[in-house]
Amino acid sequence: MAGRVLGPGVTWLTVLLSGAVGNLVNTMLLDPSHRAIGASTAVFAALGLVAGFSWSAKLFAQDRWAYRLGPIVGGIALLAFTGTGSPGSNTDTGAHLTGFLCGFLSGTVLPRMYHFIPDPRVQMYTGYAALFIVTLAWIAAL
Repeated sequence: MAGRVLGPGVTWLTVLLSGAVGNLVNTMLLDPSHRAIGASTAVFAALGLVAGFSWSAKLFAQDRWAYRLGPIVGGIALLAFTGTGSPGSNTDTGAHLTGFLCGFLSGTVLPRMYHFIPDPRVQMYTGYAALFIVTLAWIAAL
């Protein structure tokens, strides 16, 4: 859904950066023995991105408060339902939460730049930037 609203390049770059910042924040908040950094943080960043963008762009703006807060409540409900795991599981709930929050914050900023987003060159350059970052990360890892 994020790709349909924001375009593929902007979405990939935003999800990648939000997931990376979410992992960084999660790592800084936890004790030094915590060593898990996963892609699920980016999944929840994408969820937060859609919720934040929908809320900030007022895609569901109505007179009633329930409609205005719908994207936030829906995003948090999906986070709680899919991001917490079962009791005793080895789910990194902190990473899921920080990914969601970073994605949400990114989503609240993007409507202010929405006039640039449909430009095919912006989509192409942001897509290439996301691909470059992933390639650079794999080169550094290997």
